[in-house]
Amino acid sequence: MAVVVLAGILTMTTCGGVETPDVPSAPTIEEIYLENRELAITWSAVNNAVVYNLYWNTTGGVDTSDNNISGLLVPYYVHTGLSLFKTYSYAVTAVNAGGESGLSNEVSALPAVAPGELYKRLASDPEDDDRFGRSVALDGDHAIVGANLEDGDGGGSDRGAAYILDRDEGGTDNWGEVKKLTASDAADGDQFGTSVSISGGSAVVGAPYEDGGGTDSGAAYIFYRDQGGDDNWGQEATLAASDAESEDIFGWSVAISGNYAVVGAPYEDSGGIDSGAAYIFFRNEGGENNWGQVAKLTASDAVDGDHFGISVAISGDFVVVGANFGDGSEVDCGAAYIFNRNQGGNDIWGQVTKLTASDGQSVDMFGYSVALDGDFVVVGAASKLGGGIFRGAAYVYGRNEGGDDNWGEAVKLTASDPEDFDYFGYSVALDGNYVVVGATGKWGDGFYRGAAYIYDRNRGGTDNWGEVMKLTASDPEDDAYFGNSVAISGNYAVVSAEREDGDGGTDRGVIYIF
Repeated sequence: MAVVVLAGILTMTTCGGVETPDVPSAPTIEEIYLENRELAITWSAVNNAVVYNLYWNTTGGVDTSDNNISGLLVPYYVHTGLSLFKTYSYAVTAVNAGGESGLSNEVSALPAVAPGELYKRLASDPEDDDRFGRSVALDGDHAIVGANLEDGDGGGSDRGAAYILDRDEGGTDNWGEVKKLTASDAADGDQFGTSVSISGGSAVVGAPYEDGGGTDSGAAYIFYRDQGGDDNWGQEATLAASDAESEDIFGWSVAISGNYAVVGAPYEDSGGIDSGAAYIFFRNEGGENNWGQVAKLTASDAVDGDHFGISVAISGDFVVVGANFGDGSEVDCGAAYIFNRNQGGNDIWGQVTKLTASDGQSVDMFGYSVALDGDFVVVGAASKLGGGIFRGAAYVYGRNEGGDDNWGEAVKLTASDPEDFDYFGYSVALDGNYVVVGATGKWGDGFYRGAAYIYDRNRGGTDNWGEVMKLTASDPEDDAYFGNSVAISGNYAVVSAEREDGDGGTDRGVIYIF
């Protein structure tokens, strides 16, 4: 008898030729260990198996057409680089020259938040009352963090700053700081960093109390990654409203996607006192990289005090604008408005529809936060009573929910552990099938420590948008307001705590990366 290796699989031969062994029996998965975004899975050894194939997905119902790690020589595997927000399902087969066994039992696991999986970051130059984390945004390997009360290098007061972090700066997955951003015309009280957004190699930062068009008229600033040199993140443009007036607070909210930026001015008066407006800018309007204004957005039913522009978001050809005191089923319950680039004609940016909550009540603050990605919108209603006092809620709308381009309400989100004064919905973020909702008033085991919640579109059923997990700080403090701003992109989420004291200071602010 001789031993022969065929394509990496051992077979036994005799003088009469190759003896084909019996197909091995299916293994049994025995244990799963979770730690640090890694999952170690072990299964029973099968006597006549030569190798094992591990199949996996994030939807359940594993079969042999799914992702696979093949040719494993030992009955265990360590799966690395997992997302905290996805449930991973696995099944194993045993293989020899006779063929591949049926699938093992299927097991599923959700990577848990452990201390080693939680990154806490402060500004490189923290000072008391900076409020680092007043705003956060995330896109791929880049994050931006606003610190609107930072005083400025060399003196000043509340000029503001923003900080760029890169995923691998300082080491793999280290999320280190690469650049501190400030306005080229920084002045006391501008509060640069009140709002931030990032898309690819471009970022936008709002300074709502800048005085260029009048006292507190506001401004926003565009930064480009390679402006002034590779990875320099230099300032490319300053944005201002074409009809700027005092106390418009232009820059309270900002969003950027590709070649378009949106800036909210919630106290603009064209539709009534403090009715609000939003402005759209295009990178090459008026010249290459000029970032000229192409549209001014207002609500079709604007009235005094709506605060249209308190929040903005953009994805592709769609923009959503929040008006947290807009009228719906009741006065001042809040609303959000969807605009499309070609609604009413090419590049018109016309209003498509108005969103309100199915159970809207006065002073819900529906629209205080908004998020948009693809065919879905999320709107926060932080003051929703929710069977108590200011427990909060968030609402998901689908573009084709209830009919083509209907933008109907798909589901209402609430915390699994609601309490009074949670302000769930104070901040929202959306990426693909995942939503993050901040509840900045959550008491925890103290006072206003804060929390955030992750929801998955298909958790608990198709389009169910079920809760996946609750996020809290690893080192919670009273009055930290964890969850005041949130962001999500791919496998990472960022949650800020703008009033966390930051290593022995006062209200310096921090962010946590999951």
